[in-house]
Amino acid sequence: EGIKPKPFAIELGNTILSHFNKDALLVDAYDVYDVLMNYWNETMQDDCYLISEEGWKATLYVPQPADKKTQSGEIKKTKRKEARTIADFACDLLPIEFVIKRYCSELYTALLAAEERLSGHETQKAEMEEKHKDDYLNEAHFEGDTITDISLKKREKSLKAVRGNEEELGVIVGYIDIRQEISAVKSVIKVCHTELKEAVQKCYDTLTSEEVKDMVINDKWYGTLSKQLGEQMQQIGQQLTSSVIALVERYENTLPELDRSIENLEHKVTAHLKAMGFNWV
Repeated sequence: EGIKPKPFAIELGNTILSHFNKDALLVDAYDVYDVLMNYWNETMQDDCYLISEEGWKATLYVPQPADKKTQSGEIKKTKRKEARTIADFACDLLPIEFVIKRYCSELYTALLAAEERLSGHETQKAEMEEKHKDDYLNEAHFEGDTITDISLKKREKSLKAVRGNEEELGVIVGYIDIRQEISAVKSVIKVCHTELKEAVQKCYDTLTSEEVKDMVINDKWYGTLSKQLGEQMQQIGQQLTSSVIALVERYENTLPELDRSIENLEHKVTAHLKAMGFNWV
């Protein structure tokens, strides 16, 4: 609060240059300065203007679709959008991923695990459908020429009533099981979304200005800049590794070894020339 964005950016940039020019590091000071200025233009500048106007306040909201204009030129109000999941939320100063990581990580991890299970089950279901689309899972074999929970159960019952259909019965039972698993996991995901949405809303309602300040500076600004500088250091490390490997390959043999190799080759060439009748003093 009370930040003047432009002077602050100049001061921060000069501090970066001063610090990295003093240290004999692999990263050029102006490369670091460039990373900072790019992030400033993309994000930090807007953040600082928000802070200067509103203070360290994180306002959670649901972005609304723009009103539409009809052919007659009238403005038609669009239906107000309500948040169904955390993906519907937005916060300009403190995006929800930082709040989730700090306060709701267990719920978010549970959601991701459930979504991963769902993806695995759906892949398995699709593989079964592809494998048996022309035989056991052909819709023509089911009541109403449609595969539903009811038609699957009826097909299972009819197969159990007659011997000799063990293979098809196994496919049908397996397909029923995977559909039930998908339905159960979807229910878990729905609960996770609801609980996570409510938890995130509660967090934003109770965040203090000091908590917002801490997360914006340390998690958002410092965390993002650290990641970008780390990626730059990784590139430099890869370049150095390639240069070292090239030097090792270039100077794999020492000078004495090269001299001996040349001498041996000279003797061989001389012997071949003598064998061909060429002699000299």
